[in-house]
Amino acid sequence: ILALLVGIMAILIVAPYTAPDELRHFARAYTISEGEVICKTYGGGEKYYDREIPECRIEKEIVDLKLIDTKSGEHWTKETNWTIFLPKYLESLKKKISNEKLTIPYQGTNGISPVAYLPQIIFIWIAKLFQFNALGIYYMARLGNVVCSTILFILALKQNQKYQHLFAILYFLPGLVFLRSTCSTDSFLFSLVVLFIAYMIKVVESEELHFFQKKVFGKLLIILIGIA
Repeated sequence: ILALLVGIMAILIVAPYTAPDELRHFARAYTISEGEVICKTYGGGEKYYDREIPECRIEKEIVDLKLIDTKSGEHWTKETNWTIFLPKYLESLKKKISNEKLTIPYQGTNGISPVAYLPQIIFIWIAKLFQFNALGIYYMARLGNVVCSTILFILALKQNQKYQHLFAILYFLPGLVFLRSTCSTDSFLFSLVVLFIAYMIKVVESEELHFFQKKVFGKLLIILIGIA
């Protein structure tokens, strides 16, 4: 309960698109939720080291969330909000999603596996089902990260009661609380790694584990970490 409460508070306190590449992380999760798993190039876009940057088309209101901070700009390289400009934030609360779409680059997130976005995708689907606006869908994507990371954290604690205080300290480190409250995929990866460490400690210290616990579960975690 404490982990969820801290996570939800962080979701609301941290300005939208604050984490590195967060706009593009969310755009990737959002487009996957609409069935576009493979990144496209629409042509005429910008180039990075003479290579055309993969792009996506998403609703204008989702892109406009990056303008909540007055220091952000229209260009895709100026997409980080450091503060919340209250009038713009309140305006975004009222805005409904329109049919107007903008093309933005995927640079930095186009190569990330869709598996890493599963927690966000599931919660984006829920938000769409209840017809949330752009800000609501965005916060639901963040909530997906928090809920998934919390579940993995609880599983890690159950794997090893002896070191649960150490895992609790890791979980509540400010930097990791921040990552979990954003659309970054790093929180999902880190939570899987912590669960794997807790599991390996259990394997080393316990003699009562059966074959599935010793072999199969560990390999499944390694595969998940590899594709996340």
